Amino acid sequence: MPFFKSMPEDAGPANVFRTYPDIFGHWVKMSQAVMNGPSPFSPGERELIATYVVGLAECEYAYAAHAAATCAWGIEEGLVEALLADPETAAIEPKFKPLLAFVKKLTLTPSKMAKADAEAVFAAGWDERALHDAILITARMSFMNRLVEGYGFTPMDPERAKADARLRVAKGYRDKYPEFAEKKRGDGVRAARPVLYHAHYTRYSTTALMLSLSKHERARPQARTHPSTGSQDEVDGVDL
Repeated sequence: MPFFKSMPEDAGPANVFRTYPDIFGHWVKMSQAVMNGPSPFSPGERELIATYVVGLAECEYAYAAHAAATCAWGIEEGLVEALLADPETAAIEPKFKPLLAFVKKLTLTPSKMAKADAEAVFAAGWDERALHDAILITARMSFMNRLVEGYGFTPMDPERAKADARLRVAKGYRDKYPEFAEKKRGDGVRAARPVLYHAHYTRYSTTALMLSLSKHERARPQARTHPSTGSQDEVDGVDL
């Protein structure tokens, strides 16, 4: 149950976004760029990093949402749990281990970060853009952890998390919201903008990703009218 009486029982971050659009219109645009824009990491790998961050922080709401999104992008189910248990024995490419060690330290003990932590990431083969993106993902999820816990949102059930994950894959972090989606020129109709993908992925081909996108688009849940705003939302109250 949220701490705010103005929020419905099943409220989530999306309710906050709609209440303060002047702030969170910029937030969802930034989130789209960080999580789905050009990057050395695939969208699935970025969701994996995000889920690892919220798992370390023990934020149940964010973990449910991003674990589902990680799986929706084709990452093996259970990998994040294995990383949280023991990153050294988890079935992940060796070059990710120093990167995730950096992310873990930045999440849990940020004041103890040292140049050696970054050098270990570079030595594993990552460039400065990759480390920059990992830092942004960590910072973004740390913000969302505090927003969720500060408002007292109740973790969503698994089916709702999966539905939101399908929507996130199909439309991205901004255009899943009719209120914030980019308008078509000339007619004022809000329309979904295609998710931007970087040309290089370490695990996924562009063809496979587009097939996955098509599959999830077909499985997208039906829209419904939001009780307080009158706008149509396919999954109400959810986003991280």
